[in-house]
Amino acid sequence: MSLWKTCLILCIATVAWATSAQAVPEQQALDALKAVRQKLALNLDPNEISVSGISSGGFMAHQFHVAHSRNLMGAGIIAGGPYNCAQGSVVTALRECTAFGAQATHALLSYTGPGPAPQGQEASPEAIKMATRSYQSTLEMDRAGKIDSPGNILRARVILVHGQSDRLLPEGVMDAVQQYYKMFYKHYGVDDQASTRLRYLKMLPAEHSVPSDNFINLKIGSQINACKTFGSPYLNVCTKDDCANACVSSSNTACSTQCIDAIDTAGEILRYIYNQNPLKPRNDSIKASTSAQSGTPSTVEQNCQKNGETDPRCQWLQERIFVFDQPTIFSNSRQTYLGDKGFLFVPKQCRDNHACKLHIAFHGCEQGYDFPDSTKAVYSKRWSHFVENVGFNEWADANDIVVFYPQARTVTYLAVNPKGCWDFWGYTTNALYPTQQGRQISAVWEMVEALVPNLTQ
Repeated sequence: MSLWKTCLILCIATVAWATSAQAVPEQQALDALKAVRQKLALNLDPNEISVSGISSGGFMAHQFHVAHSRNLMGAGIIAGGPYNCAQGSVVTALRECTAFGAQATHALLSYTGPGPAPQGQEASPEAIKMATRSYQSTLEMDRAGKIDSPGNILRARVILVHGQSDRLLPEGVMDAVQQYYKMFYKHYGVDDQASTRLRYLKMLPAEHSVPSDNFINLKIGSQINACKTFGSPYLNVCTKDDCANACVSSSNTACSTQCIDAIDTAGEILRYIYNQNPLKPRNDSIKASTSAQSGTPSTVEQNCQKNGETDPRCQWLQERIFVFDQPTIFSNSRQTYLGDKGFLFVPKQCRDNHACKLHIAFHGCEQGYDFPDSTKAVYSKRWSHFVENVGFNEWADANDIVVFYPQARTVTYLAVNPKGCWDFWGYTTNALYPTQQGRQISAVWEMVEALVPNLTQ
């Protein structure tokens, strides 16, 4: 069944139900995560926590930022939409907040969301209308005490990234995210914040993906896609030539600079968020081996050995990626809709009580470790391709950043969530899904609290 047909089935799903083969109770999982923190002697700075995400993970990163803005210093949103965009409706999610429905074989749900900005303007009237709806929804949630005060948003550095060739998340929807943040700058009388706290990169001609410069040397076409290719693993390699072609007819002098900056999206997100303490160059030395290029690398399960030799990248990953149980069931027996496993990338220097930062990275649909049809990790069956190769790890390794990769789970019953997306339309049967009380947001936040016990409440 195609992606689009499967997504359309979501429109008739009215009951969210799931079972877990390895249900992990809430307290048991949190205790296990605390044990990992204690074993590694992690010392994560509560003032240096940031978040990012792609696609459904982009929606989730934005929701997470709004819900917990008091404790987040920055957010990176790749191909995501504005807060509570779907308003609890899967139809709205598929035809207004994304173009999923329009990409179906029979296009049963045409795209009705905002178009690109008219020349000389930042956003179309429809994008401004979408942003206004999200802005008002945020104020309502704030009055109800369901999120942190939106005033905290002003403290964060926010970077938005959108590919010009993206067929699933139209540019107008990303324009609405930009307008959303600007509305809050205006709301609190600090319009000038936009130039210093908000960056929007939308010149790169990438498809729906996390763009990468592929310094790891993954094999294009099987392990990573070309810039304009659509499909798993939704990690695409883009080049300066792609930017030169995209900007050749542009009258925007910033086109080339913005486009090139987005080629290494993971790096640009971390560089922008942590700009007050400029980052060191990423660890460029650990690349995929020749055997990995051929499709038969040494794996973690084989202890990184091949023909009597140790694969350096395999060993590097094995020493830094830690697998832990996520809470799949709350204490009141509700589902969290999380996968039973989550992942931490921990640089060696971030152990033994050395102060480090924390970055939370939300994968997109089809990128979770348990999604059956996704392109698999090059070196391991224990974690996902996204965890292994999205690009954050190499920057984190050089800059004292622990990366937390929470995992959403695939729910095939009644096609509730067959592609393993994060909840941005309400499939968790909780009308408060974009708030602190949302099942996924609250479960992930509990894990953050387990990792950073001295968070300011």
